[in-house]
Amino acid sequence: PTATVVPPTVTHTPVPPTPTATPVPPTATAVPPTATPTQVVVVVTNTPVPTNTPTPTLLPNPPVPTNTPTVPTNNPIPTTVYCSRRAEGDADCNNVINQADRECWKAQYRNNNVPIGSCISSDFNTDSKVTILDYSIWIITLLKERVSP
Repeated sequence: PTATVVPPTVTHTPVPPTPTATPVPPTATAVPPTATPTQVVVVVTNTPVPTNTPTPTLLPNPPVPTNTPTVPTNNPIPTTVYCSRRAEGDADCNNVINQADRECWKAQYRNNNVPIGSCISSDFNTDSKVTILDYSIWIITLLKERVSP
């Protein structure tokens, strides 16, 4: 079998011309003068009128405070009073070891060795902090004095 190639057929169809519109400029109509000279004609246009609107100035935000916790330091409390029995548990430096010294220790133990009232310092072992070790120094001295003649 043999194949034959048939060429495509092209037909020409004429296209009618597209009508075009010619722009016509607007015409102005004269307004005849009126008989009354006091009459005023106002023409309103859509022309924007500039306004004096201020532009806001952006200010920087104020700083936000942070909640940074402070760590208490255990600095020794400077004392100007010489306390001969402090190493034995005399917190109020009256040369007597008693319950008042325990109350000083308790208050300063809770408040990081801050002087309170007549309490000078409950840091009996001078390690710059009020601890349970200072309490043991006080109680040992108190018990020794109670049993000694």
